[in-house]
Formats: sequence, structure tokens, C-alpha cells
Amino acid sequence: MRIFKWAILAGFVGMASSQPATVTLRAKLRDFKDYIATDSTTHPDFENDAYLECGGENLGYVKSAIGLTDPVDTSLFRGDNRDPILQKLNNPSTAKPCFTGLDKFHDWYNDVPSVNRSFYVDLVLTRNAQGVYTYNNDKFLPLNAGAGFQKFHPTDPDPFGPRPEINLTDVWGFTMELHTQFTYTAGKGQVFSFKGDDDVWVFINGQLAIDLGGLHSALSATVNLDTKAASLGLVDGGSYPLDFFFAERHSTGSHCQITTSLELLQKPALPVPVVTLPSQTFQSSVQVALSVPGHPEAQIRYTVDGSEPTESSPLYSAAINVTATTTLKAKGFQVDYADSPVMTDVYTLQSQVLPPPVADPTSRRFTDSLAVRLSVPGHPDAQIRYTVDGSVPTAKSPLYSAAINLTATTTLKAKAFQATFVESTVMTDVYTLQPPEPPAPQTLPTPVTNLPGSNFKDTLRVSLSVPGQGDVQIHYTLDGSNPTATSPVYKGPLIVTGNVTVKAIAVKTDWVQSGVMTETYTLIAPPNVVSLHVERAVTETQSGSGIQSMPGLKRPVALITLDRGIARCLACEAGSESVVLGPGQFPEWVTVSRDPFHYQFQIYDNIGNFVVEQSGEVSREVLNQTLGDSAGYHALRFRWIPVAADGQLIGTGAYILRANVISQALDARNVPIGVATEASLLKTLGFVRK
Repeated sequence: MRIFKWAILAGFVGMASSQPATVTLRAKLRDFKDYIATDSTTHPDFENDAYLECGGENLGYVKSAIGLTDPVDTSLFRGDNRDPILQKLNNPSTAKPCFTGLDKFHDWYNDVPSVNRSFYVDLVLTRNAQGVYTYNNDKFLPLNAGAGFQKFHPTDPDPFGPRPEINLTDVWGFTMELHTQFTYTAGKGQVFSFKGDDDVWVFINGQLAIDLGGLHSALSATVNLDTKAASLGLVDGGSYPLDFFFAERHSTGSHCQITTSLELLQKPALPVPVVTLPSQTFQSSVQVALSVPGHPEAQIRYTVDGSEPTESSPLYSAAINVTATTTLKAKGFQVDYADSPVMTDVYTLQSQVLPPPVADPTSRRFTDSLAVRLSVPGHPDAQIRYTVDGSVPTAKSPLYSAAINLTATTTLKAKAFQATFVESTVMTDVYTLQPPEPPAPQTLPTPVTNLPGSNFKDTLRVSLSVPGQGDVQIHYTLDGSNPTATSPVYKGPLIVTGNVTVKAIAVKTDWVQSGVMTETYTLIAPPNVVSLHVERAVTETQSGSGIQSMPGLKRPVALITLDRGIARCLACEAGSESVVLGPGQFPEWVTVSRDPFHYQFQIYDNIGNFVVEQSGEVSREVLNQTLGDSAGYHALRFRWIPVAADGQLIGTGAYILRANVISQALDARNVPIGVATEASLLKTLGFVRK
């Protein structure tokens, strides 16, 4: 069994009762991977059976003076710059090997991340009634889980752990060193003793005082300072360093017992850290700076969750920004000083209420879709949670991140959330989808004609159209009334032969009916043609007059007159002659018209005496009983029987014919329209009585 037993024996028990009840010594541990021949990452000096029983007392493996180097890291542990110096590899009496080499030995008490991991443990020595300090541990395996070891820095790794083929729970293969001071009092009988296994070296005042190097069974050693004072260079009343080095190199057992009468210098406690701003209530945030009074080099470790700080807690380096209600705890750490008491300060956030979100745009009606943006005035970092179903938003509602696209009537509710602020009240905006009203029907243009209203002669062809519209119906009237959708549909040019008012509208599906086009056409009728025509002979006894049609008559009608007893055709070529009215022949007056008319024919003798008159009215019905030409003209014949007013036939002689015809156009309701037309004829004719 490998037993490490470290004992400090006190030869002087009459210690002053004023000594402290406990002394705390900090020891530094380094964990190594136990040797496996096939694994180059393991250390050959640990758990190597080749080195068993190679050790003993005063074999001189290390030099008698301690080695001094520049410090590596003394912020938490004193003594990293003090190491033993190996000078032999084999047992001087048996030649048995005990160490791999000087370079491998250097790893024992120096931090080399590739082969070891560093930790520390505090050893607490308790004073008994005789004033002797004692530490006793029957299973000294400080790297076991739960054994109380601590890391130097939060980023330090964990121990390598146990070797399953050796042991499932215990962690072997480690070194330990501790460094302290004491005051030598000559003649007081101060002694230092220990008992243990494997490598142990103790240096007092930098000189080797105890030498138990190599792997070996339990050995003990004692140093009496009074007997060694000269060789160790001790002077009464002087203060001197004590450096202890140990290696546990094989897994068997480990025991540690300490007893000492030396007045070892323990670490004084650091003062509690202080803050620039003690516990208080704040709004928004507060900057808290920490320091250890009188110790600017001290490390400060802190927590903000109410837990106790350790050397693994966050390292304070700059003012802490507190933005929420926080319990701040801090502890100071420094080489050769006991950890400070814990400082506790509570900072209470007096939360402000966030303003409610605002929407852009706010409640409104919209068509199709609408993008709504949300923001919290003065708080661009606030979270906005929203709903679109009318429910009240919570911290689990959808998180607003971009404009919300609304496509239906929506009740939008939103609430703002931000650390250190009380959540806002609820914003509510209602957006109503109002489908777009159908576009107002367009009004059709008013129809236009190719011939604006005017006076005309003969016949017109009136065309109607709607500018810019192809598929459209045109309804029209010719009687002056306003057209409707039931009026005749325009299908082609209108033939206008008389006085007429054309009115038209345009009609099309999904369009507003056009305005009314009104065009008035007034016929300037040519004079009703009055002609003289020679009829068959009749007897003197024939009387009365008759009216009959002349189917073959075309305009103009030849006017026949007598010039010195010779009939001439007024409408014929110049110089042509016609039939002479002779005995038994009578004239007929022919009127050509297309409108109802009034006629009056009067005969005067050659000296102006009235002889006879014939007059009357011709209606449209009478006109419609006769045949007409393409222009709608009808020819009516009036035969004159030359009977005087007294009923006697007139005699042979020259007579004057005065004929007047007055025509008036009528509409479909027999209402006169347009301007009355008057035609007159004044001619001289000869008459030869039988």
C-alpha cells in the first residue's frame, strides 16, 4: 500500500493561547494521465511499475538548494517560481531507475497544459488544547469527485478522472506543492515531522531539510529547527519560507496527517469588496463598479443570480451594467490572502411602463390589401407581440418583425415587451375591408350625323354614328319625340324627303345611355308645278270638273301657252311648238306636290274681267291615292270647263289664267311643320269657241 503520511510534530506544547484556532494553507495540485506504454499522451513517471521501490530517505535525487525561476502566475497561488531540481535518475545504492528524465520531471511542478491540469485545495490545521496544529485525512485523494478541489480559472478543464482498469472512482497520479512562512524562535523546540510514501521534499529557507524521494513504502522524517539552525541558516526571530513538494505516483493508498508547533503564516483575509453604488432602486440601468479597498491587485469574482461566488465565477474587469432587479454578490481573491467575505447588494429595477405600440396607418377602411407597420415610440428594441383575431396579445403571441399584410376585415391588437419595463397596454386598431365600388358606368357619347340639321331641297341621306364606339345600338325617332330603348334601331342611312326632326340616342350594355341628338331638317320645297295640258275634245254640253291621276307624269311639267293663237311649250327647247287649243278642246291644270295643299284657279278675260274660279283642298289621304315618283311627288289634274259665272260657255278670245297653290308639310300627327310653300302661275291663253 502506498501511504502518504505527512506529519508535523510539535515538540513544544506550551503554545500561547492567543494563537488562532485554525491555520489555512493553500496547496496546488496538478493532475496527470497515468502511464500507458502505447499512449504517448500519458506521463511515464506516474503509474509506472518499473519505478516501484526505487525510493528512500536521503538518496539525493534533488539538489540541496531550491530552484528559483520567474513567476508564472502568482495571482492566486504563491510559489510557482520555486521548484526542486532533479540531479539523479537512478537509486544510488541499487541503480534502480526512478525517473524518466529531467524534462519529464520539470512537468511535475509547472503548468504544462499538454500533460497536466492545475487545481488547488485548502488544508485547514486545527489547534488542540496544547496549542499544536493538526490535520488528519485517512484517504487523501483531493481530486476525487466531491473532494473539494477548485479550479484556478473558470476556463480550466476538469481533472482527467479515474483510470477504469485501476479504479472506477479514485483519481491517482497527481503532485502537490504548498508554500508558507514561519518565524524561527531559538530554543523553543520547534520541529517539523511527517510520515508518508512516494516523493516528498521539504525546503526550509531554500535548503533541503527533508529528503524522501522516489516510490517507497511509508517513511517518516523529522527536522528539529534548533539542531538544524546553522545548516539551514536560521537566525532567532527571523522569518523564513517553508516549501513542500509531494508526488503521488502509484495507486495504492494515501493518508495525510499534519502536526506542527511552528507558527506558520496563514493568509490574512481580504477586506470585503465595495461598490460605487450600494443597494438601491433604479430605472432603466445602473453601472456598478467593484474594488477591494487597499488591494488593487486582488481578483474579484461575482455572481448576479444570488449564488455564492467562487474562483470559478465570472472575473470582474469593468463596471457591471445592471438592467434588471439583481442580487449582486462578490468575493475578493489574492495570493497569500484568505478569500474575502462575500459582499451582497440588491438592485431593484423600478420598472417603467412601455408606451403602447402605434400602427401606421391607424384604423381605416381599405380595398384589396393593406400593409400595417408597428413601432414603439422611443423604444426601437422593444418586442411587439400582436394578434389579428381580436384576442389580447401575450408574450407568446406572434412576434412582429415586418409589415403585417391585411386582406380581410381585421381587429389588430398589439402589446410591447422589453426587459426592465412593464409591458405596455394593448393597442387596438380596426381595419375594415371595403371592396372597391364598381367603376361608375361611362356615359356613351351622343350620336352624331354626317349632315347637321339644315334646310334642304329634294332628298337627304342622313347617317348616324357614335364616335369611338363600334358595338353600340342607336335608337331614333322622326316625329320630334325623345327616343327610348324601344324606339326603332338605326340600321342604315335615313331618307329624309320632308320637314323632319331626327332625334337619336346611343345604348350599350354597362354604359350610361347617351344624351339625345337632335337635328332638324326643313324642306325648302320647289314651287308646286302648275302645268297646262291639252285634253281630248268635249262637247259644249259637258260640264263639271274632275280630278284624276296622271301616272306617267315626271317633273318638270311642260307649261303650254298661246302666242297669237299658236301653242308653245315653255319647258321645251326654244322654238318648239305644241297643239293649238281649238274648238271643242279644253285645258287641264296639273299640280305636282308631295304635301297637302290648297289650290285656286281663276280665269280673267283679256281686259281683266273675272270670268270663273275653281278652288279646293287636297289632303294627304287624297295624295296617297295616287302614284308618286321616287321623291314622293304626286301629280293631280284639274280640268277646267269654260263656263262663265252665269253658267254660259265663254266665248272665243284671249284669257288670262291665274293659278295659286299653297302647300304645308304635316307630321305623323297631321301637325303642320316647316314653312308653307306657295306656287303661282300667271299665263295668257287663247280659246276658240266652236
